[in-house]
Amino acid sequence: MHDGKFDTTNWAIMQKGNFAQSFLTASLAQILHESPPGIRVIDVGGDIGFFTLLAASLGPVAIDVFEPQPVHRLRICESLNINQWHSEFDMHYDDNPKEASLVNVIPFGVGNARGLYEFKGELGHPNQGHYTGLVAKMGSNAQRLVQLDEFAEERGWFGESRPDIAILKVSVEGFELNTVEGALELLHLKVIRNILIEVSFRNEAEIARNRGTVQILEDSEYRLYKMGTLEAPDELPIVDDDKLYENLVKAGQATPSKQLNLWWKLSEYM
Repeated sequence: MHDGKFDTTNWAIMQKGNFAQSFLTASLAQILHESPPGIRVIDVGGDIGFFTLLAASLGPVAIDVFEPQPVHRLRICESLNINQWHSEFDMHYDDNPKEASLVNVIPFGVGNARGLYEFKGELGHPNQGHYTGLVAKMGSNAQRLVQLDEFAEERGWFGESRPDIAILKVSVEGFELNTVEGALELLHLKVIRNILIEVSFRNEAEIARNRGTVQILEDSEYRLYKMGTLEAPDELPIVDDDKLYENLVKAGQATPSKQLNLWWKLSEYM
């Protein structure tokens, strides 16, 4: 972990004996326990690597973790080194035990565009860094954005190398719509079976934007399977009617953080 003075949020959570959201942790573990060996996980917004490390420990799986902040990537790499988990691009890849997980640390953010964009972090809350949407020149606040569709195309995932992606996990501090807009082909071709996404309803702008996020997932034949809060392990009831999004907004705004964790499944796996 980071020093407590640098990252007060994660430090405070760890002091309570539970690093990350219980609902999201349990959901990810359930999916991996029910999946065959050799599946893939995409972790968008890796932070210091909690969910990537959890997935790797429940493997063998191949994981692509996207994290634009160098300070977070350092923590991820340190943890991977301790566990001796290699990447698919490591020089020791051929020596990697078949029962071991593989973790690829991707030093980019994910969105609906490509190039350098302004990224702002906050001392004390570096896990709440976000893209401003402004194009940036190379410098301390410039971080590269990629599209998941572009990433998949470069790896041949739309052809013979199509993988079994069991989980796409998204935690991007208000950039959810941008992330799914950059993955329309992956969603359309049903390459991803489960999506775990953190959605915020902290202000009118987020409420308006995430209506689009939910609409894209529904149009791509994903159905809301479970949902929970960031604060408690218990599931929340789902009201499955034509006012699904309005009900999500009410449920989210009733929580202390005004955020929900949503587990979406392809309808064919429901």
